[in-house]
Amino acid sequence: MEKENYLKEFEEISDLNSKIKETLNRIPLGSDIYVNFLKSYTYLKESENLYKIGKLEKAKTKLASAQFLNEKLFSQIKDSLKSFYSPEKIREWKNLYNEALNLSSSSSVIVVIKDERVLKVLRNGRVFKLYSVEFGKNPLSKKTKSGDLATPEGRYKITEKKGFGRTKYYLALLLNYPNEEDKRRFEEAKRKGLIPKNSKIGGLIEIHGDGGLGIDWTQGCVALSNEDMKDLYNLSFVGMPVYIIGSVGNNDVLSNLEEEKIWKNSKNS
Repeated sequence: MEKENYLKEFEEISDLNSKIKETLNRIPLGSDIYVNFLKSYTYLKESENLYKIGKLEKAKTKLASAQFLNEKLFSQIKDSLKSFYSPEKIREWKNLYNEALNLSSSSSVIVVIKDERVLKVLRNGRVFKLYSVEFGKNPLSKKTKSGDLATPEGRYKITEKKGFGRTKYYLALLLNYPNEEDKRRFEEAKRKGLIPKNSKIGGLIEIHGDGGLGIDWTQGCVALSNEDMKDLYNLSFVGMPVYIIGSVGNNDVLSNLEEEKIWKNSKNS
């Protein structure tokens, strides 16, 4: 009976762990959450191996550790998504995306969408090219200061094309971060005490190569695989408009969470 209970609990926790992985594959939630997922997965595999060699009590201890981390992950992901998909942010992002679409009737425009992990090149009101991208280690946050590992959001433009020998990456497109809106928001955040008074705003935000790693790893830049970066580099030009937004509101990750489809096995459901 004890073994049957263990196997039932293992199956439930393993199923939840798989659903967490599926969620992390769909939306960039940051390195801290990903590290906790890896720990949970490791505990789960260790538990399985201990059970196979007859060490049931030790297997149950590892399984309990996996369950504890799964509950922590549930709380982290729920809080992150609720904050990210606020109605105010969705309205702002949709307005920026529509602005980019309208602008693309007269100029090619780059749009980066965080929750879809994509970079789109728009032409004539349509998607002309589509590339997978990676972000800073704090991907869902809007950059506010140097060292926050977040990718900025807003209206930008390419100020320099960096070819071979002019960048440490495989080609790069330098953006005009911080722009005037970034500077205004930065000073306001300091006045309100949201960031330390001695914070610096940062800079050197690029769209660059050496990506394709499958994780968010940059200091706040947008990374593409070298093959895609070469293609984008050839399409781009100095002065090209670049819009970076969080979402266009069509990602159903949060609605699935609220309906308990993803988290139906969690004790927090």
